[in-house]
Amino acid sequence: MVFSAATEKRLPLVLDIGGGDRTMEQWAAEIDLVAFAESAGLEVCGLFFCGGDADDLAYITRLWETGKFRPTKGAVVFNAMTVPSGHAGSDILQSHTADPSLKPLFTAGIETLEFPKLGCMAAVKATGLSYHDAAAGKIGSGGKPIDPVKRFMVTRWLSTIRQNIEVAGLQEMLP
Repeated sequence: MVFSAATEKRLPLVLDIGGGDRTMEQWAAEIDLVAFAESAGLEVCGLFFCGGDADDLAYITRLWETGKFRPTKGAVVFNAMTVPSGHAGSDILQSHTADPSLKPLFTAGIETLEFPKLGCMAAVKATGLSYHDAAAGKIGSGGKPIDPVKRFMVTRWLSTIRQNIEVAGLQEMLP
């Protein structure tokens, strides 16, 4: 099992416990991942991703209420890329932050983290490059790097994400 191997080798591991597939959610509830990680001397950083949909909040609060995944460090990550065109991601972030269903997470020390929109995301994905490689001007699947304007956009986007991670106090736990 990947989780056991990562634990034995003390490697960082990212587990996606959310979304429509309930398998990981059920497994996390059975093993109590936070208690296991702490017993093995590992740190857990919980990232609860949500977009502009109210159902995203319902899933997060349901997971928290089970008591089976309550890390002491982490963030509710508001992904502005999921907000429909014409709507400001920051408006959704503010309304979600004020939602009373998330208060128990914030009271427990979970922070907020915003991933802003990137207008040229489709162009970057089409190159097959990572965002860091695109920002560095590496050559993509089309045989050339993304253009300078898009490169600037990606560089600024990555910088904003880094700043947001620092503001949330998670720079030691996130790449």
